[in-house]
Amino acid sequence: MARSLRALGEAQRLQARFPEAEPSYQRALAIDEKRLGPESPSVALDLGGLGTLYRLQGRLAQAEPLYRRAQAISEKTLGPEHPQVAASIVELAMLYRLQSRFSQAEPLYQWALTLQRKSLGPDHPEVAESLEEYATLLKQTNRGAEAVEVEAQARAIRAKAATR
Repeated sequence: MARSLRALGEAQRLQARFPEAEPSYQRALAIDEKRLGPESPSVALDLGGLGTLYRLQGRLAQAEPLYRRAQAISEKTLGPEHPQVAASIVELAMLYRLQSRFSQAEPLYQWALTLQRKSLGPDHPEVAESLEEYATLLKQTNRGAEAVEVEAQARAIRAKAATR
């Protein structure tokens, strides 16, 4: 039931039906916390989804503790190098970038990229997505030359994926 509600929340979020998505995520979270306990990987996914919804709505202060809790749960239950941990770190980095907290965001992007390359492989599409996000930060901090290099890495990964 919770998995279906989380999927419904994601579908609603992707359709920008934010008022409908929030209760879907919240119900999924409540069910998972009750059924699986507060430190389940499923709870971390629910928290991440709700955090992303809040981030997209500009509710950044509400998103941060959700992302932090999702990361902590994922690290504890799945191990520090799991792809879900990296995903949580990227979400937190994006949030910090949006808040212009660049000095906090940059090491998170770098850490997430290290984890993703190790756990998913250097040519995984999630690595390309994280590189693109990191390039955005580089541009925002007036490091255009570095951004161009990082974007080129992302394009190379996407080109490899297209030929498979």
